[in-house]
Amino acid sequence: MSEHLLEEKESLIKRFDTEIERKEKEIESNYKKYECLHRLLTESGDELVKSVKSFLEWLGFEKIRIMDEASEGLLEEDLQVETEDGLLFIEIKGIGGTSTDEQCSQIEKIKNRRRKERRNFDVFGLYIVNHQRYQPPLLWKNPPFKIEQIQDAENDERGLLTTWQLFNLYYSIKDGCISKEEARKALLKYGLIEFSPQTCVSLGEPVKILHNGKIILLDLSPKMKTNDELIIKRADRYIKTQILEIQVNDKNVEFVDSGPVGIKIKIHVKKSDELLLKSNDSLDIS
Repeated sequence: MSEHLLEEKESLIKRFDTEIERKEKEIESNYKKYECLHRLLTESGDELVKSVKSFLEWLGFEKIRIMDEASEGLLEEDLQVETEDGLLFIEIKGIGGTSTDEQCSQIEKIKNRRRKERRNFDVFGLYIVNHQRYQPPLLWKNPPFKIEQIQDAENDERGLLTTWQLFNLYYSIKDGCISKEEARKALLKYGLIEFSPQTCVSLGEPVKILHNGKIILLDLSPKMKTNDELIIKRADRYIKTQILEIQVNDKNVEFVDSGPVGIKIKIHVKKSDELLLKSNDSLDIS
């Protein structure tokens, strides 16, 4: 009897050890998969530059060059990216606080030099910062730039961006809310860079939410029908869902062209979420 119990014990120990080993491999695999994203929020210096480069490669840029820090004694950018529209050069910093005016505008000097070298104005400057990196991300100030810094960037035709935005962009793309092409084009804009879904109509915030956030009441609405795509903007991330049902005056309808209206969706919505309706030009209710 005791031998049987010991055999059962040994069998349980082996099963437990096997399961622990499997779980450890899963954890290691998951860490490697998302290591680049993790480093975007924790690193500085060369490691941060390499992580941004890896992210841009995932985004679809093919010609990316890490610049030597000491080239003929001149101040150089961290990355050069060849795009269809010209040369994108990037200055990258990981800091404990927020950026000074000088850090934000440092890329301007390099931009002017690159324009002279290329004898062309197809040059785009971008400053990327991993700010307040010693604090948990949810305590970070976003965006971490002063109004004057953003205005100066717009006037000087250069971009400002954070690694926190890149981190959230990854999930917005994986969820199908933003395309990689849209993201690549956004990196060439001026001022504070923003990634957002295209061809969408804003519905604003919900007037009221019911049934744990899966029923939304809206005052006004554009044309919409069941099965249309709805995108939820929650803080710095976009989440895609689908309209399952539409109600007007407590009656289910297939489509609607004005409010007030109630809609049922697949995921939970928060009162502070912004709702975006993916445009549907094919809807004809005439």
